[in-house]
Amino acid sequence: MTITTTRNIEIMTKEMAAIERAVCARFFVSWEEMASDSRARDIARPRQIIMFLARERTALSYPEIGDLVGKHHTTVLHGCRAIEKMLQE
Repeated sequence: MTITTTRNIEIMTKEMAAIERAVCARFFVSWEEMASDSRARDIARPRQIIMFLARERTALSYPEIGDLVGKHHTTVLHGCRAIEKMLQE
């Protein structure tokens, strides 16, 4: 069990920033586009990938990831499930 400390949150936030930079660079989108309310597939899919990788690579909860990407935790849950489904196909 991981104890949440300020240091752990700092590390997870840095990991989250690295994930965001990598995905934005890979899909040629800016963070402003990623943080927008756009539902366009070329924006929404990379956003879902960020959420999925954040869930896989950090100990952040759905609400915490949602706070960092400006989305509701149920949106994060849906995004993670969508990417998991794509990976299974």
